[in-house]
Amino acid sequence: MKLLNPKFLLTADDLQQEFAALLNKADSVKIAAAWATPGVQIEMLQNARLPTETIVGKAMNLTHPDALKSLLEIGKVYVDERPDRQGLFHPKFYLFKIGAQYALIIGSANLTAGAFTHNSEASVRLWIDPLSARPLLAHFEALRQKSVPVTASWLKQYRTQYKPPRGGVGKRLAKLESPPLRKGDRDSSAVGKLLTYRWADYYKLLRRQSVRKNGTDGLFDSDESYLKTLAIVRPIIRKRFDRVQGLEFRYLIGGRETKPNTGYFGSLTGAGDGLKALKKNQWLRQKLTKILPYIQNARDEESALLAARELFVNVTKIKGAKNAVATRLLTMSRPDLFFSVNKESMRKLARVFGVPPSGLKQWDGYEAALRKLWQSKWYRSPRPKNPQEARVWDARVALLDVYASEYEW
Repeated sequence: MKLLNPKFLLTADDLQQEFAALLNKADSVKIAAAWATPGVQIEMLQNARLPTETIVGKAMNLTHPDALKSLLEIGKVYVDERPDRQGLFHPKFYLFKIGAQYALIIGSANLTAGAFTHNSEASVRLWIDPLSARPLLAHFEALRQKSVPVTASWLKQYRTQYKPPRGGVGKRLAKLESPPLRKGDRDSSAVGKLLTYRWADYYKLLRRQSVRKNGTDGLFDSDESYLKTLAIVRPIIRKRFDRVQGLEFRYLIGGRETKPNTGYFGSLTGAGDGLKALKKNQWLRQKLTKILPYIQNARDEESALLAARELFVNVTKIKGAKNAVATRLLTMSRPDLFFSVNKESMRKLARVFGVPPSGLKQWDGYEAALRKLWQSKWYRSPRPKNPQEARVWDARVALLDVYASEYEW
């Protein structure tokens, strides 16, 4: 068998991240797993809206009827009902068709919330050619033929008969495969999930998350908001940076004392030495004057990345000027390509991309996150015709801060 580019998935975050990435690329997916329960993995499949075929077992009543219902809404579902004397239905593989190739995740992970969020699992992602995929496709077909198709009437009967295990090994397994959600998992974007959203879902998320405590709109408010901040700051950052000073400089760094408040996307007012360098270090100001136009006028992601890396490296090597300074400048320059990383957004951003917060403080980690984001369906969607929605689309990457920021407006 020809195996290409193996990648080991040794944590739940690894599994979620790779699952999300492959769903964004795939034309279809076939799944065989011993058990299925509701959870982020089912939600990612729902978001992807791909042709999906799923075969699951139901030994010990560990497959939940709600999971089957959700899977049935997006594709074909089959249940292996073999009696115990014939052995346990126990495969665990996910086969994604991507163009002429296949990507395979195979290992210990069931299609359960536990496997994708909490359990200690070990899987591997492999790329295989069509010829090498034939035995697995034939095996899937053989499993399907021995299974029962899930229909509305079958599901109704299963739900009536379904009883979660109440003792022994079954009870313990049920708890592990369907654990109660932890606080981090209640976020609308557990690792990877946000990257599987389509534009309509992402836009709804931003509208919902942008409502402030007083009921006003943090996205469109004409007095102060995310889009108001961009409307003020973007013309400023397109000027020669070495000539920006006074009130314009305060707007640029996100002064929360300014009228209007431009602290959206992370304020730099607490950056200390970094702020002083941004204001008075002539070498840095001239560097930014030279680099920023390349970023602002870049015609594609790769060209923008080259200039962005130069900006990030030059800014962060200045004492006190950290990633928050660099990424705000990038975000204000190209809100369609870059997002800001700051103390208010770091925790949730790390959760979205499945990396430790420290990873986003370095250029390599930030670039890797960008590349994952640029593969998402909502990023690659066409520009909406609705003028209000189009304004959001034009700043769609920067507006990730609407979800990620934990600052209390």
